[in-house]
Amino acid sequence: MNEVIKQQWLAALRSGEYDQGRDRLRTDDGAFCCLGVLCDLHANATGSKWDSVDEDASYLGSETALPPAVQLWAELDSEDGGKVRIGGDEPVWLAAHNDGDLTRAKRTFLEIADAIEVQL
Repeated sequence: MNEVIKQQWLAALRSGEYDQGRDRLRTDDGAFCCLGVLCDLHANATGSKWDSVDEDASYLGSETALPPAVQLWAELDSEDGGKVRIGGDEPVWLAAHNDGDLTRAKRTFLEIADAIEVQL
């Protein structure tokens, strides 16, 4: 991962300026998943715009995963942000930590940022 962008992402996740959402990059009510925060940083850096799709937002044609342009910009290998371990969980995609599922708790932005800091 690009170290400069990583530090910006960590700062944004820890800032308290983003409400955490689930299952989408960004919802129309302004909540973001951890990957949506990275997309928002990309938008601010490049002048790209979010588009509204139904009740949610789309960024560069994607509603749920990192668009290829953001992956390339951040130097990430996956549209799901990469695999990290949080607590006793096995390493899973950042999107899965953000959203949770039947076997995994939803993780906070602070927990996700701590994992990104040491594992990506």
